[in-house]
Amino acid sequence: MKHGTVLSRFGQNLAIAGSAAGALLLLWPSRAENVDESILIDREVLVGGLHGKPNAMARLNNGSFVIVGAFGTAWAVETDANGKLLWKYEEARDPQVRLPDQSEFHGVVALVNGGTLLCGETSNKDHQAGIGLIVIMSADGQVVERRNVFPNEDQTTPASAFRAYFPWGAGFALTGGGYDGEKGFVWLMAVDKNGAKKLENTSSDLPGISGEATPTSDLVLMGSPTGLEGVTVVRVNQQGKLVARRKTNFLDARPVRSMDRSSEIKLIAGDNYKNNVLLSLNDELQDKVSSKRVAPIKLGNGCAYALADGSIVLFGNVVGPAYRSVIGWVNRRWKGDAVRTMSVPIPQDSSFSIRDAVPLSANQFVAMRDQVSSINPANTGVVLSWITFK
Repeated sequence: MKHGTVLSRFGQNLAIAGSAAGALLLLWPSRAENVDESILIDREVLVGGLHGKPNAMARLNNGSFVIVGAFGTAWAVETDANGKLLWKYEEARDPQVRLPDQSEFHGVVALVNGGTLLCGETSNKDHQAGIGLIVIMSADGQVVERRNVFPNEDQTTPASAFRAYFPWGAGFALTGGGYDGEKGFVWLMAVDKNGAKKLENTSSDLPGISGEATPTSDLVLMGSPTGLEGVTVVRVNQQGKLVARRKTNFLDARPVRSMDRSSEIKLIAGDNYKNNVLLSLNDELQDKVSSKRVAPIKLGNGCAYALADGSIVLFGNVVGPAYRSVIGWVNRRWKGDAVRTMSVPIPQDSSFSIRDAVPLSANQFVAMRDQVSSINPANTGVVLSWITFK
């Protein structure tokens, strides 16, 4: 099967292989356990030859996609707007590092010059536990700059890594964490549109790495500072100073990305009964409206977006006999929650989670998920799904 193989279109799964002169068309029936017709899978493309865990994706100005992840070492690929593979970059393996997993990209940022900034972690013989990693790629997939990054440029820091990214003001926020030999801390770095550092903050007062920027360019971060207590939510201004804090009893919380630049801060939190609860907060992080229980889709390896009508789309997974990638559409006016489970070629194949998604329009997205075949290696890779919410 070639890179960029079309897997499904309009509810029917397909596999196409061959040359431009002809193609072999193989069909298998849809195996989605839950199909809601308001969530349309317009088509799916398998980007083959990618192994391990895809973590994040970005859509470039020309319509192409950059996907990052890891399989022992970090990798990144670019596809065109239709999912055809254009280039692949892999971090080299270091024989002096004892760990089987030596590096990983967790985030990717589209730069104004057409290139991309990749962020994550790596290791070397002196820092087996991890070092922050930034790689800047040109538009044609060449390495422009690669640098190991230490919190506050302190190379004695035993462990550090970038774990997430999101737009912030005129640039981007990179968030992660580290260990200074005595305690852990959250690591926040702001970079401009070209990837140059603007500010940096390392603090045990910051609660976590999940976040979203507000329309006023403040940053909302959330997480459990120790992993053993309820989630804390904070708002940080453009200078990196803490301006609001709220502690909750929720076990986990993930931000809802805004499509319409609403002043309302939304997040999906998990309660003690494994339910999802939608919270809508004001600038002081107090409830703007009453919280609402929504479909229990796990977002720990996914994301969520708020649409213009106030509804929320969820990209993640559910746990049954096995993990399965799912899409949810919740908080809809006069309608119940909708959930659609993503199909795989045969029941023994797996798709752990929809890891990321990017908007194409107000109600259309391209989502990215892993797929691992139990018997046919040609069906293993990253699946891009074109989705319409109607």
